[in-house]
Amino acid sequence: MLLPLLDQLIPALAAKVLPEVPMIGPSVGIDAPARTSRRRDVRIAAAIRAYWEQCTLFVIHADGSGDSERTQREQIEPGLELARAEFADLAAAACVPVREIEAWLLVDALPFQKLLPPVSPLLLPADPEGVLDPKRALDEVLTASGGGRLCGADLYDFFGANIDPRTLRRLPAFRRSEEQLAEAILAAARPRATHA
Repeated sequence: MLLPLLDQLIPALAAKVLPEVPMIGPSVGIDAPARTSRRRDVRIAAAIRAYWEQCTLFVIHADGSGDSERTQREQIEPGLELARAEFADLAAAACVPVREIEAWLLVDALPFQKLLPPVSPLLLPADPEGVLDPKRALDEVLTASGGGRLCGADLYDFFGANIDPRTLRRLPAFRRSEEQLAEAILAAARPRATHA
């Protein structure tokens, strides 16, 4: 879900915050090399190091487990600090839903309407970030609506490509992520220092 969503957001945000939009490639998922420590901060820094030459903007995702700000502070920022010790000009943003990214899928009826047979009414939660188990809620909506022709990664990619970011802006955690992404786009547009 995240990569297709980023492919929607990054060009639109770049057009808003930059005087001239550079060429933007598709978003790619990356991870630390296989033999990297299990510590999340070390893994984040190792992934950035491994892909530094190929990527100019890094988005780190973590599920918020009920407190997206604490999760960012404890699970993402230590890794970014470690990476910035080596790459001071790192352009990075955090993507941390309050609980799970599935809550973001529950905010917009349009992807469901494109994917599912007509159902009335499509019952989406009024406060997706308040749902305690967004994965289960998503499964319940899909099941009650007659399922869908996609599952797994294909389902998430479909939602990421078809969700309207304007509907996501109702969610405070999404707005925080989008603000950080805009700042990271500005940082990525600056010339990078030479690294050994």
